[in-house]
Amino acid sequence: MDKETYLRFLRALLVNRLPAEDAEDIVRFYTEYFEEAGPEKEAQVMATLGSPEELTAKIMEQRAKEEADGVREPDEPRTRGYSAPAGNGFLPRWVGIMLVVFMGCMIVPTVGGMAIGFGAAGIVLFACGGLMIALGVLGAGLGGKLLALGGGLVMISVGSLLVQAAGGMFWLVKKAMTNLWNVLVEGGLTYHEAVN
Repeated sequence: MDKETYLRFLRALLVNRLPAEDAEDIVRFYTEYFEEAGPEKEAQVMATLGSPEELTAKIMEQRAKEEADGVREPDEPRTRGYSAPAGNGFLPRWVGIMLVVFMGCMIVPTVGGMAIGFGAAGIVLFACGGLMIALGVLGAGLGGKLLALGGGLVMISVGSLLVQAAGGMFWLVKKAMTNLWNVLVEGGLTYHEAVN
């Protein structure tokens, strides 16, 4: 995990627990802390601070202690509504789910159909290229054999590219739908997804 991801997670964890100004002040403090340590010590700083969840727990514990000791005024009670980290929208969970389902109904069949078409075309071109080479070897004349060999190799190459493109499209759809779910429904990535 890099510094930006760590700070984004920290902000996401603090945003519903503290007033917005306090959460931003804390994130700004730790941003400066990372900058003072330098890029080469980012991992060491993260190891010292612990995960964003652990750091948030420490911050909340310290604030509760300060409130109990009378050092700090208690924070206003916050409603735990449908707010999300900055930049991820402010949608109720059910609206996010509906949007993901709608986008899935649009994206998956369209891109999935294209991927299946590319994959099928690639397999056919691959097979035809192999057949063209095999038949070209049996054909008459050196020119015919070279033409069949060249054409067959081109068909095999294009077929291979189409099959790879189909696999890439399936991966892209999976990644897009996962990210869409994370942003619209979960309010951002979770810490455990980022470290895997």
